[in-house]
Amino acid sequence: LDLGGPRRFWFVATSLLGALCTVLSTVLQAQGRYTALLYTLLLTNVLYSLSNAAINLLCANSVARDQQGRAAGLLCTGSMVSAGFLGSALIALCDPPAVLRPYLSPWSLPAVGVLLGMFLFGASLPVLACHEEPADPRDARPRFSAHLRDSARETLRVLRGREGLLGLLTCLSPAGTAAASNL
Repeated sequence: LDLGGPRRFWFVATSLLGALCTVLSTVLQAQGRYTALLYTLLLTNVLYSLSNAAINLLCANSVARDQQGRAAGLLCTGSMVSAGFLGSALIALCDPPAVLRPYLSPWSLPAVGVLLGMFLFGASLPVLACHEEPADPRDARPRFSAHLRDSARETLRVLRGREGLLGLLTCLSPAGTAAASNL
């Protein structure tokens, strides 16, 4: 979904909002406000999905065709390595292993959330240095409402079909999801 404008700014903006929601979610969890936490996590997932779409569009349109495979591999590898490293580091900050306890006292969840939010937003800033070709005004992009209407129409078409309905029922039933996970 292309909303127009420079994709690098969409990426940084959604990363900033996602980082703020991440910090807010740690504060809400520490306060025990689980209903607000649920809505915040939903918004966080939507924002990071938009952020992921923006960076993928930027990579698809800014990287030379013969280098796109390498760029996609580096993007995926960087995401996986940083998620693993950052997740391990944050767990160690919240509950330090026995070897680190003499040197490191446990951090509160909101403090770890602030550190995570700063990392998530800070990691998005280098994309501002990327050169992005301006959009060609002759490219006629459908309006955002047209995208939503087409998406809703396609979703309803799939759900009305036999395969879509069976897939939905399989996903909703506990036995179906357990069987699907064993495939």
